Amino acid sequence: MRNTINIPEQKSIFLAAILFLLLPFLTAYGQKSGFELNKEGVFKKRGVDLMIYNDSFNEGGFFDEKVNGIEMIQHGVRTVTGGAVRLSPTPEQWDLTPTVSDRAVNVQDQSVVVTLYYEEYDFTSKIKVEAKDAGCLISVVLDKPLPKELEGKAGMNIEFLPSAYFKKTYYIDNKPGICPLYPTGPMSAEPVEDKTPQWGGQLTAEIIGNKYPKP
Repeated sequence: MRNTINIPEQKSIFLAAILFLLLPFLTAYGQKSGFELNKEGVFKKRGVDLMIYNDSFNEGGFFDEKVNGIEMIQHGVRTVTGGAVRLSPTPEQWDLTPTVSDRAVNVQDQSVVVTLYYEEYDFTSKIKVEAKDAGCLISVVLDKPLPKELEGKAGMNIEFLPSAYFKKTYYIDNKPGICPLYPTGPMSAEPVEDKTPQWGGQLTAEIIGNKYPKP
């Protein structure tokens, strides 16, 4: 009796052998869930790019483009920008922005350190971003104490594109919630004279419940 070879079965055995050999590599790729920093200062992960001051705030007085600093691109959609120590809880169009005085990319340590400087207050801060677990850790480093006139005002600010998160769930401080269509919550207005000075002596801060100070 002549022995015959089933060609389709032979192909399936061949493919099974290839998959078996590739299994360790496929498993490793699937478990590779963390960010990796490249020499350009971009943390990359499947479907996500986190750029660390590849573009900085523009010089001049028009600071509300919101496309600079720390930028997160998810599947081609910009969802996060900003990422700096700012001088008011909710920065406005004419608020002061820091100058980038140094940017150090360390691929070996998987970290980027950006040094920011406010000439108006002789105030320097550093933003350190480093790969950690499945994400990135952002830290603020101060080599000197915060200037007294900025106490209670300066703080880390990062902006999320609102429309990308409308009606999406979030989990912060062990509490879940849903991102609203409109900002809500307790609010208060500071006296205008207590506001941090803006670029070029502008006075565009919120004045509800207050009056402009007399010249």
